Amino acid sequence: LSDIDAFDSKTKRLAIDKRIYVAKKGYQSGAIKAAKQLGIELCTLSNLSSTIIKSWLQIPGLQLINHLYNFTYIRFNLDKNSKIKKITGNFDIESSIYLGDQKTKVTTTEIRQNLVNQLGKNEPSFFETGKTKKVVFNFPNNAYYLNVKGKFYRIDNIEAIVEFKVETQNYPFSSIQLYSQVKGKDLAQVASIEFPAMSQEFVMSFIKSEKDNLTRVVVARKKK
Repeated sequence: LSDIDAFDSKTKRLAIDKRIYVAKKGYQSGAIKAAKQLGIELCTLSNLSSTIIKSWLQIPGLQLINHLYNFTYIRFNLDKNSKIKKITGNFDIESSIYLGDQKTKVTTTEIRQNLVNQLGKNEPSFFETGKTKKVVFNFPNNAYYLNVKGKFYRIDNIEAIVEFKVETQNYPFSSIQLYSQVKGKDLAQVASIEFPAMSQEFVMSFIKSEKDNLTRVVVARKKK
């Protein structure tokens, strides 16, 4: 009963249409009565076999397909009107690249990510898995500048030798559950898959409602 009261006080101020309290087992009569008066729906949680879930999802899990680009060589070509044709000596290019405002520094890691984004949006049809190709990346005018001895020179384009790979990885269901009302009427079936993306862990949940028989997909970051 105290848990229901605490749940009520924490959620009644939220802008939500429905409140559902889920417990692993059943509820005492006092908790059921209090929840009914407060407009809180009570549910219980029990395990469900993977065979049943797979029958309505019709998938064994999740398969991620990653397109990987490995840059073995990157060359910065300056504007043709630039007075500098060749840079000699011990030149630190990592700390010499700037945006068009000529004030904001840009790392080669950021530029590499820009190139990857361009490849992801407009993947060249000539890429073959495991093969390398030369790609020329063009940017809007005044996108990047190179600072040489205090003077700025516009980067006309960037050439790169790119190796293309396709990596696939399968992720099975990590949890399969059934949500039901106190009287035993099923509410929904839930199957979840955990997978990494962008250096973070995510959870993808497939939720099938018994009310309308529709399957919904929810993706959220995994809580630590």
